Amino acid sequence: MNYTIKASQSLADIFSKISPSSEPIHIFLEDGEHKGLEHERIFYNLPNPLVIESVSGEASKCALRGENCEAFHKDTENRAVLTFGEKCTSVTLKNFTIENTHVKTCDDASLGNQAEAICFHCQTGKLFCEGMSFISRQDTIHVKGISHFKKCYVTGDVDYIWGYCNYSVFEKCTLHTRSDNRG
Repeated sequence: MNYTIKASQSLADIFSKISPSSEPIHIFLEDGEHKGLEHERIFYNLPNPLVIESVSGEASKCALRGENCEAFHKDTENRAVLTFGEKCTSVTLKNFTIENTHVKTCDDASLGNQAEAICFHCQTGKLFCEGMSFISRQDTIHVKGISHFKKCYVTGDVDYIWGYCNYSVFEKCTLHTRSDNRG
């Protein structure tokens, strides 16, 4: 099943219309800034193999941006812009940006500065990312299971790649430590 999503459409709405099956899902994101609702959690938890990629093939022209963090939604699997749940089998992301726009406001981590761009919360699944950009502050990427990142850009200021994975490969990726926005 194929979908093409305009910047004005919601990825969460598309996910809600998909029925669980073994049928592969292929989503094409048109260029532009795809914004979630304020503090929206975009969650995919179906066994259908999933591919999401930009139409142009350029991460700089297509972005999924939103603000989410521990202060808004408690627990790791709830605070990312885009979360893949335990039922996922195979997820492929190609050539777009995922950015959590949350800005840290205090020194107390318990008040919710953790803010993943992506959370792959599936111990038995496989995640493949190519040509992607992942941008956040703390905990940019959280992975479980098996993951492979190829020619991706990842940035954050502390613990920006973490998880409980079987293994994770970063092939020809740029990992950039950025300054904490609080100084």
